[in-house]
Amino acid sequence: MAITIDWPNSIIHVPKADMTLVQSVPFELRELDTNWFRLELRKLEDDVDGRPWQRTHDHNADVTVGGITLVDVLIILAPYTITFEDGQYGVVLTGTNNNILERKNFNQVSVSPSNSAGYIQIETGSGVTEQDKLDIADRVWDEDLSVHSQPDSASTAVRAATYVTGSIHLDTVNGSPGVAWPAGTSYQPCDNLTEALQLANFAHLVDIILGSDITVGATHDISRKMLRSLGLMGIDVVLAAGCTANSASFRNINLSGVVTAGDQLLIYDCSIGSLENFRGIMNNVSFAQGAEITLNGWATIIQATAGGEPTNEVEIDIGTAALNMSHWTGNLKLKGKTGTNRTVINCDSGNIIIDATCTAGIIQLIGTGQVERDDSGPGCTVDTDALQNVENVVDGVWDEQVSQHENVGTTGEKLSSTPSATENADAVWNKELP
Repeated sequence: MAITIDWPNSIIHVPKADMTLVQSVPFELRELDTNWFRLELRKLEDDVDGRPWQRTHDHNADVTVGGITLVDVLIILAPYTITFEDGQYGVVLTGTNNNILERKNFNQVSVSPSNSAGYIQIETGSGVTEQDKLDIADRVWDEDLSVHSQPDSASTAVRAATYVTGSIHLDTVNGSPGVAWPAGTSYQPCDNLTEALQLANFAHLVDIILGSDITVGATHDISRKMLRSLGLMGIDVVLAAGCTANSASFRNINLSGVVTAGDQLLIYDCSIGSLENFRGIMNNVSFAQGAEITLNGWATIIQATAGGEPTNEVEIDIGTAALNMSHWTGNLKLKGKTGTNRTVINCDSGNIIIDATCTAGIIQLIGTGQVERDDSGPGCTVDTDALQNVENVVDGVWDEQVSQHENVGTTGEKLSSTPSATENADAVWNKELP
């Protein structure tokens, strides 16, 4: 492609391919050498099609005034306007002072001129007046930061500071596409996870604040990222099969889906739906109605409860995993235990069912609760000695050795001093007849 001019309509068309690509991420940035540009316009004016029409521009070469060389000036003449090939990218103008930005037709392309008051080449002294300094300061503060993204530059640092609390905001309902600043800020959230992750990785941020439900797809990698919502739970996050989420964290969301085998998660202050291949830590969670959890490797679950209806029965398929649960409340069904790793359930007020598919290892129940049903198969040992409930307390009392409780005045002392049945029988049979 090449620069063209629509002579009857006085429109200069600049294709993207005629500009130098200087940056691809986080957004595309191209450079237009305006000295090259004006020479191309002269060639078009000299063509047969261009000769009948008025010239497109004026050009003043460098001029030295009082020992100061003023850089050349390019003026696009009326009625000509310039249209850059449409698209989401930025253009930086170099080489001359010019009025291209003023003659540009509006579209998605962002154009940044390199003009400044007194754009000069200094040969003797500073040559910069006080007014120059004021103009330069104004220009710096009014500059469009979206066209300045050089890594480790001041502009990058300033843009990064607009990501409040070091977070990327994502809202698939009310967000906007693109990765050019201010995309991902609280006042212009991303509208898709792919671009939110691109921004987070570029800015070395880990926190993604959600404003809507999302699905983490097979092409997404949220490893070492935190996905959370602000305030109460209510936003759904679904992990699709094949997604990458190793060492990812989740907070204040409703989580469900399929964890890639081997990935470890940290989940806290969440509601949990059905979740496959879970490995990691859950803290202060509520399991949704009908939640079914399968484990992979190991799991530690702290301060957890069965949410939903009072009859909600959470099912955990243990497999060969090591499972440790503390402060459990509600109905819990343990099934599929086929490995030798110990399972420990510490209940605050648990109601436990052991399924017949538990066929290996030890399941130890401690704390306060009851075993509603123990259908465990051969090879699985269910240890309830440390489980406090009415049945165990009654058994413990009646099976206690009286000899260990003989303090004076106690029931144990009275029972221990009562003649045994054998002594009473001997007394009867050994009594002399009259």
